[in-house]
Order: sequence, then structure tokens, then C-alpha cells
Amino acid sequence: MLTSKTKIIIVIAMLTSSAFSAQKFDFKYSFEGEKLSISQEAPDYYVALTKAAKSCFSHFKSKTKANQQKGIDLIDICANPRS
Repeated sequence: MLTSKTKIIIVIAMLTSSAFSAQKFDFKYSFEGEKLSISQEAPDYYVALTKAAKSCFSHFKSKTKANQQKGIDLIDICANPRS
């Protein structure tokens, strides 16, 4: 039979693995007529959103010559994806 310490360790290991399992999140962006969909796996929504926003910014930034206003618009779009 398992000791109580062993049982506790097993339960903690099971809880830890389920708490940190990655989920898939989908984000959609549109900038200057171009649409971009990003699927991101992360342990929670905010981590996925941060990674997707960085990918969005890099993608659109490389395709446009940005002035200050376009840069601000791009930041706004990447920080606020459509559902």
C-alpha cells in the first residue's frame, strides 16, 4: 500500500501537469485589407495573446513602411484581435 507522502506526491504531480498543459487559442487580425490568423498554444489566454500579438506585429511590420500613425494603428490592432 502507498504511504500518505507518496499519495500526496502523486496527487500534486497530477494537478501540476494538468494546470500547465497547453491550450490552443485562435486570434484573427486585419490590417490594411490583409487578414492574418494565428493559432497559439499556451497555458493561458494572456500568454497566448502576448505571443500572438508579437507575431502579428512582426508580420505586418515587415510588409509596410510605417510612419508614426501606422505604427500606432498596428500596435492597436495586434493588441486587440477579433474573435
